[in-house]
Amino acid sequence: MRLAASKYCRPETTVKFDTYRADGRAIVMATVPPSDKKPICAQDEDGHMRAYIRINDENIVASPVLFTLWRESQQPQGAMIPYNDDIRKLLEVMQGEQTLNQIVRQAKLPRPKVITLLAHLIRFGTVKWSYSEKAFVFGLE
Repeated sequence: MRLAASKYCRPETTVKFDTYRADGRAIVMATVPPSDKKPICAQDEDGHMRAYIRINDENIVASPVLFTLWRESQQPQGAMIPYNDDIRKLLEVMQGEQTLNQIVRQAKLPRPKVITLLAHLIRFGTVKWSYSEKAFVFGLE
């Protein structure tokens, strides 16, 4: 497992092992502690590097918004983002909880711009995210 973590994870992550005895058998529990260096990407079956998030008992491929948020969180927060037409459009269409694709269609903004703006707005506490019905959804805080 340590070899796999060093070979398939970027940046490399650590694995902690604990051994327990039960009914005459050894049980080894592997734990991957949270990292300060996010996102950590792992190679999938097709050789693509993907960022994952642990939700309950599942490893879920992270939303591009979370990926961007993690990357930006490694930088100092800096100044507030200016309120402009793009942010106004984005906030106007955010009614209830919506997926990234729904927001992109309604705001009529380029997907990369929406991803970046949502990450900024989550970081500044204006937008929240959750995982519901096998999809990441975003809504106003």
